[in-house]
Amino acid sequence: MMRRLIHQIKNFLFPPYQDISDEYINRLFCANAGMLHRGNLLAFDYAIRHLPQDSVVVEVGSYAGLSTNAIIYYLQKHGKTTLSLPVIPGSILGKKMPGPLQKTI
Repeated sequence: MMRRLIHQIKNFLFPPYQDISDEYINRLFCANAGMLHRGNLLAFDYAIRHLPQDSVVVEVGSYAGLSTNAIIYYLQKHGKTTLSLPVIPGSILGKKMPGPLQKTI
């Protein structure tokens, strides 16, 4: 009874996710810094699969390019001729970002 309750609480707080990583994505996670949860890959794949051709994808707040590279990979995988634009919010406003992103584009 107690184990079942603990399991239900764990699944409520940390729901399981479907990891659709393939060899390229696994290597990308090793080679590219960034903050991307593997559970988001299914959402990327679904959204890009259903994206109209010749659309524009804008990623706001690219940290180190991991999610940008994953998005570009799924665009190529699904044969989309889509423009992908990673944007750092400070570069839009003309302000310098703190930390490693101190340059303004």
